[in-house]
Amino acid sequence: MIWTRLKKTSEALLADSLQGRIEYHLARYGRGISYFMRRAWITFDKEEIAIFSTIKRVRESYELAGEWNSKDPQVIAHLDKEGIFTRDDFVNGLEEYIQLQVEDVVKSPKPIIRAIAMFDRRLGKRRLSSLLLPKDEHQLVKSFYMLRCQAEGLYSKISTA
Repeated sequence: MIWTRLKKTSEALLADSLQGRIEYHLARYGRGISYFMRRAWITFDKEEIAIFSTIKRVRESYELAGEWNSKDPQVIAHLDKEGIFTRDDFVNGLEEYIQLQVEDVVKSPKPIIRAIAMFDRRLGKRRLSSLLLPKDEHQLVKSFYMLRCQAEGLYSKISTA
């Protein structure tokens, strides 16, 4: 899907309290060797709240495994846990997100999709207020959940179990 359509479709799914406040962005810097200089980011009230940088992921992979863009499952799991995602991870997550029902989005194994779900208008205030996030939930999901609760004027609950 082309970016402009994906951006419009995904931003249309934002909760009313976040409309015009959350924006999705995408950039690529140059061609050729600059292919890895790509990033995506999410802003809330014009301030970056999440960054998805391909070059950062490649560099961190090199520091951990000694190879660019390592396919080692342990390296991948570590980078995912640390919240170091590529621009493509974000775009692919958005593409998958808009295809899913809200019940499936909230249960997704992918933290990017679960995080974006916290902004979804289909996740109403009642369901949001009854949602208990586990203590070991990904930090991106937790921060998006807290931001949504704040925007809705709700008390956020993150489980300690």
